[in-house]
Amino acid sequence: MQKKIVLGLTLFFLIVGLSGCTNLQGITTGQVKGENVAELVSYQIDSWTWMDEKIGDGFNHEEPVNYYKIQGTIKNKIDHAADILIELNFYDGEDTYLGSEEIPMRNVPSSSTHSFTKNINKHVMRFSDYWAQIEKVTFTFTEL
Repeated sequence: MQKKIVLGLTLFFLIVGLSGCTNLQGITTGQVKGENVAELVSYQIDSWTWMDEKIGDGFNHEEPVNYYKIQGTIKNKIDHAADILIELNFYDGEDTYLGSEEIPMRNVPSSSTHSFTKNINKHVMRFSDYWAQIEKVTFTFTEL
């Protein structure tokens, strides 16, 4: 009887603990375009105050948040050094397109990785119209 209870509890905690594995913070798996150009090796989204204090992970719409920091690593999948454009496309909770930002990566050697960082600040005019609505981001990679 005790073994069944322990097994049941273990199974419960595994299911609950692993249930979010297919959904990355702020992006759903499969929302990357241009995977023949680059691979999104890793990324994270953090919420920060204007005093550069990290508030939390993901798109956090609490009052003290002033900017989101999106950072990650890509891998060049082209067979030569290339200039790669990363396009970040922002969406609200209902998948309505809000806007985009670009990050140019210059002369990324073939098969190598390269880090990127982009701050999305609510006080910058081009973000102010939709900053508070951002719930998701997708990535598009293009060779320049």
